[in-house]
Amino acid sequence: MEGQKGGGDAMANVSSIAGMRYIDKPPIAYSTTKASMVEFTKATTLVIYGKTAVRSNMVAPIHRLSDR
Repeated sequence: MEGQKGGGDAMANVSSIAGMRYIDKPPIAYSTTKASMVEFTKATTLVIYGKTAVRSNMVAPIHRLSDR
């Protein structure tokens, strides 16, 4: 990778809470895809980016009902 020596590079992935736990009847393909994104982020962090200065982050939004 080109930016490995710079120290300020980052990779960001977007997943979903549906990839980490059961949510009432999500489509199987959606949940499977999001779970694979979670595992992809973990693997790249440990195997590839853990030895460099590249950060690997993932966000997993969840929908919540509120009074606002």
